[in-house]
Amino acid sequence: MKQFSKLVSIMVLLLFLGYQGTAQTRGRIANIQAEQRVDGSNIVDVYYDLTGFIDGYIISGELYQNNYLVGTILEEYCTGDFGPNITSGNNKHFEYNIGMHKPNVEWSRMQIEVRAYFPAGEPCPGLPTVTHYGQIYETIQIGGQCWLKENLNTGTMIDYQVLPWLDDQIEKYCYDNDPANCETYGGLYHWWEAMFYGQGLPGA
Repeated sequence: MKQFSKLVSIMVLLLFLGYQGTAQTRGRIANIQAEQRVDGSNIVDVYYDLTGFIDGYIISGELYQNNYLVGTILEEYCTGDFGPNITSGNNKHFEYNIGMHKPNVEWSRMQIEVRAYFPAGEPCPGLPTVTHYGQIYETIQIGGQCWLKENLNTGTMIDYQVLPWLDDQIEKYCYDNDPANCETYGGLYHWWEAMFYGQGLPGA
């Protein structure tokens, strides 16, 4: 081991696994139009285009007045292409009953922002866990990709004042020099260690 006066560079090394699917998982909202009905029903018709590459997105909305956020649009006041499992396409539409949602608010100058999220939280199909250097990690599917659900925590802890050495042992730091932090947050790795000193694949 080499002694060093201070830790000059550390990084969190996140291991991800290739999963069949596209990396373009975030939905893109465009061409939003909101039209207030004139029949006295206080309903606003909202139209938008949604592009993306997964089966269903979560559509949500925010209310702004004079560029300040004043509330979140609740699903119970909407019908149509709002909420979970919304597929991509043009001229998507939902009806928003702003009169029932915000009955005591001056809403004539409200602005509506529409957002698209991808669902996440389930283990990767056929790969619920991964074993890496003796550690077992749960997986999580985010859009079309498979990720580890927790940070990498591989290797032997060394003091933060010590530089890792080129050998066959993976060495890590723990935040605040406390091993418990590695268990909670994962290990921290020097750039040289993460890049395997330029002699192979990163993290090999």
